[in-house]
Amino acid sequence: PFREELHVLDREPALDPWRPVYVACDFNVDPMVWELWQPRAELGAPLVCVKELALRHVRTAQMCEYLLETLTSGWRGAVTFYGDASGDHRHTQSTETDWQIIKRYFRGFPAPVSYREPKTNPSVKAGINTTCWCLGENPERASFVKVTPQAEFLIGDWRGCAYHLGTTVPLDDPRKFPDRWHACKAAWYLLVVKRPELTLGSPHAAKPVAGPGTPHKLRGLVGTGQLGYITRGR
Repeated sequence: PFREELHVLDREPALDPWRPVYVACDFNVDPMVWELWQPRAELGAPLVCVKELALRHVRTAQMCEYLLETLTSGWRGAVTFYGDASGDHRHTQSTETDWQIIKRYFRGFPAPVSYREPKTNPSVKAGINTTCWCLGENPERASFVKVTPQAEFLIGDWRGCAYHLGTTVPLDDPRKFPDRWHACKAAWYLLVVKRPELTLGSPHAAKPVAGPGTPHKLRGLVGTGQLGYITRGR
């Protein structure tokens, strides 16, 4: 269901420091990708990935520093972190978990900060189904998400990650495409939690634009409808 003409904004929006920001994180991967989402109905969807933070060869502490630089000193909107259950595990390189590192960096932040620490990660099936639903695989064929053109890793994942039909086995060997899967998984941690808040009656849900030929011409995610498993587009 991913279609660039529908889901990608025409230009990169500015972060709104007066609105909540949802930070979707995936830990201990390279590149490390964190996405900043905001409720921005004026941009055409209830949830918009406004900015993507991506760095190579870094740890969680460096991402926290990057995020603090991004959220200006006048930031007033509440900050909520969504992330990976593995963030509760200590690593040989650190005596702190990823979640503990984030909390240390954001202690004393001028706006409210909260943390959605999952006990377990959503299943691959749940992540796929939720992404497809948010992109338009729902009864009203409405899109509940949009993304800034600056988010190259998330756009690349939504365009290029695909699974064998009816399975959770990737079509492309992840070892051959090491930059994939990180951004879309970060989005899963947010979207799986936020999906119940996205109502089909929302006046801000973007309606898909009908086009000639098959509805999914782009190589990328194509939902089967019932299960939400995806296969490569034609």
